[in-house]
Amino acid sequence: MKKTGKIIALLLALLLVLPLTLTSCGAPELEEVKDRFVELIEASYAINDIFFGAGLETYARDGEFATTHRLYDELSAGYAAYEIVSTDTGYLDVNQIKEAAAKVYSPKYLDGVYTMAFDGYADSTSGTVVTARYLMDGMFLLRYADGKNDPFDFLDGAQRRYLFDTMKIIRPSRAKYVNLSIDSYLVGDEDNILNVHLRFVLVDGVWYLDSPTY
Repeated sequence: MKKTGKIIALLLALLLVLPLTLTSCGAPELEEVKDRFVELIEASYAINDIFFGAGLETYARDGEFATTHRLYDELSAGYAAYEIVSTDTGYLDVNQIKEAAAKVYSPKYLDGVYTMAFDGYADSTSGTVVTARYLMDGMFLLRYADGKNDPFDFLDGAQRRYLFDTMKIIRPSRAKYVNLSIDSYLVGDEDNILNVHLRFVLVDGVWYLDSPTY
């Protein structure tokens, strides 16, 4: 009887623990995370533009400010396709861009973005070489600004916006990641509604976007 009692006690303990385990593995309720998800999506618009849109505003080489202050006289040789980022943007170096992006997107997602934005890449198959979009030259933050062939501005002015009342958590979703269904549209084409799926991940207790919102 003692042995049987121990088995029953063990089974009861497992039954008590099981619901807790299942609860901890389940996805959060939408109301628990909605405000944070809305905050992230809205913050992503500016980050998307930095990396994939028009980019940070620069001092035009032939502009009055640049010529008056002879800014480009101090630039290293070899940067003819780059312009100095305006201090009005609030960004003075690459690290500040990374800090802003890291408040919105997950580290895993940003790994690939950072490679393209700050290192550049080469495609061995096609032979295509793309330089970094942003880099530092001494005290200056530079942005690639060859308007005739800008490989980074693939948004081409398109601005996607989201209808937050259409948010739905969909499968698969768990305690540490959520897949979201939400309707969206492009600014200027509001009647053309597109349903998209966004992914969010929980990192050290904080939710971040894990997929692009453009």
